[in-house]
Amino acid sequence: GFRPGMRRGLMLGLVVFVCTNLRCEGQTPSIPILSDALYFSGTFNKFNASTLVQTSAPLKGIGQIANGSVVELGFGLDLPSEGLSMAPHPSGVGVYVAGAFSLANDEEVARVSLIMNGSMSPVDLGTSNTVLTIQVHEPSGLLYVGGLFSEATGVAVGYVTSWDGNEWDPMGGGVSMGFDCAASEAGTTPTRQPSVHALQLMGGDADANYLDSPTKPKVFVGGHFSTAGVGGDAVVANNIAMWDPQTGKWESLCDPLPPNRCNIQGVAGDERRQDVQYPIVFALALHEPSNRLFVGGVYASAGQKHHYVDALSSFNLVTKAWSRVGGGVAGRNPIVYSLVVKGDFMYVGGSFQHVAKTNRDSFTPGIRSHSVAILDASTDTWTGTTDTLGEATVYSVAVGPSGNLYAGGDFSTITVSGEAVSAAGLAFYTEADGWRSVFADGAGLNGAVHAVHAQEFAVETVVSTRLVGAYASSRPPPSLLMACILSASTLLAALHSGGG
Repeated sequence: GFRPGMRRGLMLGLVVFVCTNLRCEGQTPSIPILSDALYFSGTFNKFNASTLVQTSAPLKGIGQIANGSVVELGFGLDLPSEGLSMAPHPSGVGVYVAGAFSLANDEEVARVSLIMNGSMSPVDLGTSNTVLTIQVHEPSGLLYVGGLFSEATGVAVGYVTSWDGNEWDPMGGGVSMGFDCAASEAGTTPTRQPSVHALQLMGGDADANYLDSPTKPKVFVGGHFSTAGVGGDAVVANNIAMWDPQTGKWESLCDPLPPNRCNIQGVAGDERRQDVQYPIVFALALHEPSNRLFVGGVYASAGQKHHYVDALSSFNLVTKAWSRVGGGVAGRNPIVYSLVVKGDFMYVGGSFQHVAKTNRDSFTPGIRSHSVAILDASTDTWTGTTDTLGEATVYSVAVGPSGNLYAGGDFSTITVSGEAVSAAGLAFYTEADGWRSVFADGAGLNGAVHAVHAQEFAVETVVSTRLVGAYASSRPPPSLLMACILSASTLLAALHSGGG
């Protein structure tokens, strides 16, 4: 179980078991039961159980919904309670979480933790600053991280690195803001900090985790930067670049020759528009059948200075051409935060109101789809998910083994059958029923959800947990839910004081 001892894990496991069985007796599910194990992380520290039950319980930065319960994983994340990215362990029974935290389950963990085999383990000594994105190379188990850090366990890195279980890879110096002539003449340094927000891996095999292996994957990196690499190997790369481990060099995604005539070495903002003065790539996704890398974020143009695409574009890995995707996305200051490809379908999350158009297409109606939409990448046609999410900002989307589409973000309600329903950061979508809240009776989180991950439920991932509430599919009587929460709270207090 979790450190500091087995007793805590055993007793908390019993509380969850008893409450779960009591809760489900005689209850009629109000919505289809979630058959996926859903992990979620973000900038929250409490779970508000219900509008009917005036109580709340700690839920620090990360939680899980499984078997009809919302449970806390150990003592969660702290200092601060911020989990910003998640990725599955290749075994299928573990999950990585990364963010701004320095404690996980009350133990020192510097911003990256592995939840597996009944524990929350550190990844070496972690990073020197916030991790914004993590990706796992499934064949080899290599872990890639990007963010705001310049060191990983004492190794100097440039905001992106990989961990093979023994060493951190500097990846050719990573990315930077490059040489700033104006700042140099003024005797100052650039004020904008580089950052890596998105990673996408391509290729590689199971031997990639061996030192100096030539079979490591190529790594596409997105964020806010102007240069990739250092010294004579540095290249101009505006907010997106590719690391090639075979050559040991970085490449910009730009072909200056006809017919592409790329002249901005990536994606760029527009000095005339305040919303895209500081472009950032937030999301990357690869669709191998069409040889396209999809790029989401907040930016105005891709490839060429006046090739306006607004927040979503694709780069063809064969032709080297940048293109608008399915007509584009539109809305007040459109932003794409999350991209997930499953088969031929790409799931898009962010802050927008229409797809199949951009804001420049005044006479194109587009398709109404607030904050989440689905693209058929084989035909470049969109399916909207209606305006149910309203003005929500969706930071993360995930598709579970069941086929459910999950959305996590900054929203408190969704609209169902014309009525506002409490959602508090988490909702899910099915083609048959549309959007539904994951929670019931006004239950929810007191902060935003920044990452969601859905996988098959596996006992090996159930660490020392405690019940903090029920989700909408198996709603308990208020008195019973209160009893469960109080039982867990009482037990925790006893354990902290040395009793039990």
